[in-house]
Amino acid sequence: MLATFPSYTDALKIFHDSAPSEELKIRALHLSYVMRAFAGMRGHDELADGWAAAGLLYHAEAEGILSPEAVIAAGANEGFLHLLSLKELPAMPASPTVSQELACLLPTAAALVLLITETMRAQNTSPKNLKVSAIQKRFLDKSFRPEINRQLIRNGTQQLHWEIGNLTSKAIAAIRDSETAVKADKKQ
Repeated sequence: MLATFPSYTDALKIFHDSAPSEELKIRALHLSYVMRAFAGMRGHDELADGWAAAGLLYHAEAEGILSPEAVIAAGANEGFLHLLSLKELPAMPASPTVSQELACLLPTAAALVLLITETMRAQNTSPKNLKVSAIQKRFLDKSFRPEINRQLIRNGTQQLHWEIGNLTSKAIAAIRDSETAVKADKKQ
């Protein structure tokens, strides 16, 4: 079933109404802006708000604080809720549909953004001071946040035909570019 997305404004309201922790707010907002940037990079500018809404609500669903009824009331459908529940990558054909591409990218980006935000927290640094090499070092250190699914990141980048370093660089750039917007959205 194709996903029908809520508007980003509605997703932001649903997200804030779910009373996320401060840590979850930051991680989810970063993921939403990374997903918005990736929509553009993948040639799907018209879907940027929907992809950003999926990124925003993904971690809230994983934490069990998201109200599916509120998401449906905001105009989403069961396909969107299914997308938010993905924890593993579905098989992606050689010529994927946009939905299949998103289903691969969302869990991959979520795991990568978790690694990035945890690295920022461990280093007590802001996005502007973050380096790809720091993320790569943490990626290779299996004792650093072992719950982060590194194999999912590897598999996702492979299915998307990207290199991990390139994907990491693009994610960091999106996080840097959205730093002011994340602070504003966090306060809403």
